[in-house]
Amino acid sequence: MDFDINATDQPGYLDTGFVIDFSSEDAVTGAYIRFKDETGSPADGYFNVPFTTGKKAVKDRKNKLNRGVAINTLLSKQVGEEEIEVLFGETVPTGRFCYEICLYDSSNNISQIVERCVDVSAWGGNPTLVGEWKMDRVFENDIEVEEFDIAQISCDNGSMGSFLEELYEINDWILVLRENGDYFEEYIERLQVLDFDATAASCEAVYAPDVEEFYDRYLGKWTYTADYGLSIVDFAYENELDASENQTYDGGEIYFDGVEAVVVNNELILTETEVVEGETFVYRAIFVPNN
Repeated sequence: MDFDINATDQPGYLDTGFVIDFSSEDAVTGAYIRFKDETGSPADGYFNVPFTTGKKAVKDRKNKLNRGVAINTLLSKQVGEEEIEVLFGETVPTGRFCYEICLYDSSNNISQIVERCVDVSAWGGNPTLVGEWKMDRVFENDIEVEEFDIAQISCDNGSMGSFLEELYEINDWILVLRENGDYFEEYIERLQVLDFDATAASCEAVYAPDVEEFYDRYLGKWTYTADYGLSIVDFAYENELDASENQTYDGGEIYFDGVEAVVVNNELILTETEVVEGETFVYRAIFVPNN
């Protein structure tokens, strides 16, 4: 069976777990996983992880960058790419362990066995990342990403017009990393939405009079290591305008699963590189101090 797993080492997260990313063009229906102890000796038993639909669905989360790009969720999973979530109990400590994994299909064909190791680090890390940061700009392959969507409208007078779909009064993304490993993010928006009918009639931008407001907040933990970069796990979501939508994630939701993070000229730069069908995409989100 065809089976590919990207790397031999990966980060894991306290009170959360880790994700096994793999790809296979075969119709896999499950996986066998066997863990090893700190001495490298394999456990007596193994876990049988069946995929109820033949493919493990990749869980979507809220796109936290409303300008069209989200670091670490920039590209949808390609054909054949899948993931398995492994959840930790509260007793899993920091340290390193390894596991073996192989895939199987409905005919009991078995792939080769692949070994991978997991490093679980304490929360926090690189002190240069600590601070309150405001997203300033985003680049895809060194080209700045447009912040707003443009609508092409056929006007009643027969001409074509290009108009901003949303008129923002506020559109802020604030990222806060605390020295003790706590983190939170805030997404604050006030905007008016384009009235398509009125705009088509006048061939000038007309926006609905009602102002739409959004104030989302995510809270959790962050960790940084030289080997893996910056990782963030969400443990709660708060809607500051409607508390009935608040949520807690008991096992955590992995947000950044190891992205490059550096501070240059007092700017925080998050970078992720993706290779899709042989083509490389490099995304950078640049933050400035939120004074």
